[in-house]
Amino acid sequence: LPLTRAQAQGSVRCPTRPIRLIVAFAARGNTDLIARLLAERLAAELGQAVVLENRTGAAGIIGAEAVARSAPDGYTLFLGTLSTQAIHVSLY
Repeated sequence: LPLTRAQAQGSVRCPTRPIRLIVAFAARGNTDLIARLLAERLAAELGQAVVLENRTGAAGIIGAEAVARSAPDGYTLFLGTLSTQAIHVSLY
């Protein structure tokens, strides 16, 4: 999938610092593999480093909470699964 970005005339180019991608599951798993591929593509497209951070535990809740509590500045992204995005909302 090609990644695209729109930029207004005379605007400041974003991002201006590294982006943090939090993965709610352990390294070397399927979700981590997808995150690494995504981080590589994002870094190439945006011209900025994408730092991958695995936050494991509680079936993804720890990673999701870390993102929810991060600064709302657009520099923290989250990669979860169906469990962290839909099922846990009903269970916890």
